[in-house]
Amino acid sequence: MRKIICTTVAVLACIFSFAQNVERIAVKGSDLPLFYEKEEFKYPKFISTRVYLKNGDTAVGKFNFDFFDQSMHFINQKGDTVTLANEKDVKYITVGTDSFFYENGYYEWMATSAKARLAVKHTFKLAERQNLGAYGLSSPTMNVQTIGKIFSGGKSVDLPPNEELVFTRETTYYISLLKGPKNNFVVANKNNISDLFPKKDVEDFIKENKLNLNKEEDLIDLFIYISKPN
Repeated sequence: MRKIICTTVAVLACIFSFAQNVERIAVKGSDLPLFYEKEEFKYPKFISTRVYLKNGDTAVGKFNFDFFDQSMHFINQKGDTVTLANEKDVKYITVGTDSFFYENGYYEWMATSAKARLAVKHTFKLAERQNLGAYGLSSPTMNVQTIGKIFSGGKSVDLPPNEELVFTRETTYYISLLKGPKNNFVVANKNNISDLFPKKDVEDFIKENKLNLNKEEDLIDLFIYISKPN
């Protein structure tokens, strides 16, 4: 995926493409281990990574990002896969050509202008847990369990073959100002963007251009607008 840094001079030329969607995925209990193995990590293998700490130190290793528990995993000197600790000390992480920032969770960098940064989170959520009835038809159960209860200690637990889990794979966009004590990522919606850029007529721009911030191309147009000099 292409990354863009937008300058105030050439901001109108900054165009990037990425998906924004909510996808529903139904998984039978018997297929859960295979689903977990396939979807757990962002990358097909652990790749070269550099970790930049807030105190100026850096570290290198083989890392991968876990979508289910939203954490960074790396291979230690013993060859074991472990979770990166002390995340609050992390300034940012470069995994291959991707970059991640940490602020009460990981945000993947998408684009930067002279004023703001656009980031994204890809997450899995458990929407429904269903019992497969007669003829293989599903019927919702009363209690919906969280993904933390379905996956224990990094490995999926066994479920009855007549149960089905419905997950949502969600992509959510966030924005933060470059100036400030920390990243301050907030959801990239109309209200938050208006608060971050009070000198911009954000609401009027959205109305005049009939923007829908759930559409990637419309969010791009707004990001370009707020990145222009006042």
